[in-house]
Amino acid sequence: MDFKNDVNMLTRPELIKIYIDEFNVSEERRLMLKGEKYYKVENDILDRKMYRYENEVKVLDETKTNNRLAHGFMHNLVDDKINYLLTKPYTMTCDDKKYLDTVQNILGKRFQKKLAQLGTETSNKGIAWLYPYIDDNGQFKTMKILSEQLIPLWLDNDHEELQAMIRYYDVEVYEGKEKKYVTKIEYHTPDGVEYYVKDGNGDVILDAERYLDVEGEDILLPHFTINNEPGTWGRVPFIPFKNNDYELPDLQFVKTLLDDYDLTRSDTSNDLEDIKN
Repeated sequence: MDFKNDVNMLTRPELIKIYIDEFNVSEERRLMLKGEKYYKVENDILDRKMYRYENEVKVLDETKTNNRLAHGFMHNLVDDKINYLLTKPYTMTCDDKKYLDTVQNILGKRFQKKLAQLGTETSNKGIAWLYPYIDDNGQFKTMKILSEQLIPLWLDNDHEELQAMIRYYDVEVYEGKEKKYVTKIEYHTPDGVEYYVKDGNGDVILDAERYLDVEGEDILLPHFTINNEPGTWGRVPFIPFKNNDYELPDLQFVKTLLDDYDLTRSDTSNDLEDIKN
């Protein structure tokens, strides 16, 4: 979608708010969060409550035996997959040996571990994102950005080229002695970044803190600065790592089976404890 040519003539902040609100309640994001929870063995069975009926009314019964046994199959499956695919040192080939050495030195020794982290993220959430940036010392670095924080705006149906990327995340701030959370928003394009924040009414507005030292009215800031010189990547600086063509997490294919394991084993444990009692 092109923000500039939207038929509804909505402003960019209004459209960003719509995208975030829709993504927050989407099945896609729900699966991302659920995939991570099952990897941490926080299965749905842990939320199970026991009920009884009183005068045909369903009420919570805390006296019933309620063993909740969560199996760690998802954790084991993902770790086995990553250990098989991404623990062997990666190799690169290039006719220019000097160029190859430069690339390997820039990526650093920890890039192998980062690949494994991206593999775990994409297995749990369907897609993972690597973000390149320039640090305060002018060095090229990369970091993994949580998938549930990102809303990609694709140019094509194959999801191969990005038009823009919306990133949003909560930061902890203090107003006096009161702690609260503020949602920060970044809108990345090939030419730079715009910074927004959600106000108390939930509306998206410019993040004034980001523009305190900015001269002029241009809200598009550079991707990075080296020696006080602004620079841009020339493309949206997010690299996708897809789990499959449908960008689905591994949990999607085994969740019902895992839930059945948890339920039947927990029920059997309940029955055995009730018989003993």
